Amino acid sequence: MNTAEIIASLRETLEEYQHRLDHYSDQVFTTKPTPDSWSMAEVYSHVLGANLRGLKAVEYCLTGKAQPTSVGLNEIGQKLFEYGSFPPGKYDAPEALKAVVQNIHKDEAKALVAKNIERILEIKGVDEANPDFRIEHPRLGFLTAPQWVKFVLIHSLHHLEQLNRIERGFSMC
Repeated sequence: MNTAEIIASLRETLEEYQHRLDHYSDQVFTTKPTPDSWSMAEVYSHVLGANLRGLKAVEYCLTGKAQPTSVGLNEIGQKLFEYGSFPPGKYDAPEALKAVVQNIHKDEAKALVAKNIERILEIKGVDEANPDFRIEHPRLGFLTAPQWVKFVLIHSLHHLEQLNRIERGFSMC
């Protein structure tokens, strides 16, 4: 998939997040299906907040605000991009990201989806980005602008699967 296709797929994925919000009651949206899991609201808070930080990393790579480095992906990052998805299973978010997850309201989630879509539509010139400008991801190593765009898509799709599991737990599908 080229960058334009990735961005188009990301927009479609974010529109799916938006569409799903119309089908969740306020109560179900903020309820944890089990004590040790996230509510749908927390998933939205995490994925959309992390995506905005990823899109900020793209901007930094494109504008030269990133430090040039030859350090690239670590082993985990290489595998993620090789597979094009997270391997099956559940993962704990990095502690820094867990700390900012909130049980947001649906209106806040809708605004975050809209902000994500707005940001991806602003992205231009990713394929021409200097490959030496990279921003570190806490688990994957140093990513280039195109890798950050791809990661935001992979991450968004991964959490759609998490929402599917939560919906099944509430017998919504």
